[in-house]
Amino acid sequence: MATDGEQLYLERSAVLQRLRLTSTRLKDFADAVAYRVVSLIDDESHEQITYRLAERLTDPADRICHYVRDLRVSNFKGDTHSYCLNTNLVANCLRNIRYLDSFSWNCDTPIPSHLLKDLQQRFPNAQLCANVRLFGQTLFSMPCLYRLDVSIPCAGLLGDYNTSLFGAFKQALLQLPNLRRLSLDTHYDPNVSRLKGAALDRLQIPLEPGDQFPALVSLNLRSKSYTYDVDHCKRLLSSINCDKLQSLTLGGSNPISFFTEFRQRLPHLTHLDMSYASNRDDPRDLRLKACADFTASLISLNSLVLRVDHLDVRSGFFKTLTEVHGPTLRHLHLQARQEDIEGPFYRGNIGKFLFGFSALRSLHMAFHDLHSYHSCPDCEGYTWGVRTSEPNNTQ
Repeated sequence: MATDGEQLYLERSAVLQRLRLTSTRLKDFADAVAYRVVSLIDDESHEQITYRLAERLTDPADRICHYVRDLRVSNFKGDTHSYCLNTNLVANCLRNIRYLDSFSWNCDTPIPSHLLKDLQQRFPNAQLCANVRLFGQTLFSMPCLYRLDVSIPCAGLLGDYNTSLFGAFKQALLQLPNLRRLSLDTHYDPNVSRLKGAALDRLQIPLEPGDQFPALVSLNLRSKSYTYDVDHCKRLLSSINCDKLQSLTLGGSNPISFFTEFRQRLPHLTHLDMSYASNRDDPRDLRLKACADFTASLISLNSLVLRVDHLDVRSGFFKTLTEVHGPTLRHLHLQARQEDIEGPFYRGNIGKFLFGFSALRSLHMAFHDLHSYHSCPDCEGYTWGVRTSEPNNTQ
């Protein structure tokens, strides 16, 4: 079954195809819309269409070159392991495109230097968006770098200290004045100690007093190993322009120091993606209270992604959530904290909890298996949509 996004894409394609058949003028309009964003995806399933698109982009007589504004390259693994692309072919595509607003590189391999030079020469005002696991100084020296999705290699992902390239990354990050969207992850690399710039330190950006991030509108700290100690969170707060930040993701669970330091400091944050792991050793639920206080302070919040392993809608956090954001929250996404496990468990009347969000436009609940243990006077023996004599599992 197609997802909502795929269904909209199919409907859009069908409408554009009908427009093409109506008249020459409408055909040009439909093509201008259809080819505004072109993706060159280098894998087996997209081999034929990618080759055809690249063939058209390198043909000066084809008007597709006039329509493209956003060119995206994905899954390219280098010239020797490519299905249908090579760096010279991508360079030829760039040379024929008339105008370009954005160029995206979503590949594990670094962007070749000559492609970056061609991009800078042909389209100095185009936004560069990169998703990389291996990074070099050529990429980080590009003034047009607008979005960066990067994974930092580390010798280990457990413990307080490990060898990594966080220090080298920080030096590059502070030299990117036009960067607006940063997504940061970590991955294990046993050979990281051999790389230039590798150092033993905490798994975090080693900020110092006076360090200033670019004016980010989106900060995605996806790494579950990222360390949020008090000193780091204080320096992180002073290095970020909090008035500009609109989207925030925290991959690590229960970053209580972050919640405490950033409470009432993000007045324009509209989207929050965070994780919470229940802790039996915290009977007073201090971590959950810190999370609740932080979330309640986000006066502009309208989109929330919550990753949990225990969903107790009777707790103070969820009561605060409905009281503060119930009238204004537009998008709510609830899912298991870890994608590869069953859960989470939930307690309480989840229907009543959801009814508290009167302005919701979308609700997404992504659970592998959902177990109900709630028992309420008004729904005794009822399990979220299924009337039974005793609670059952709901898939």
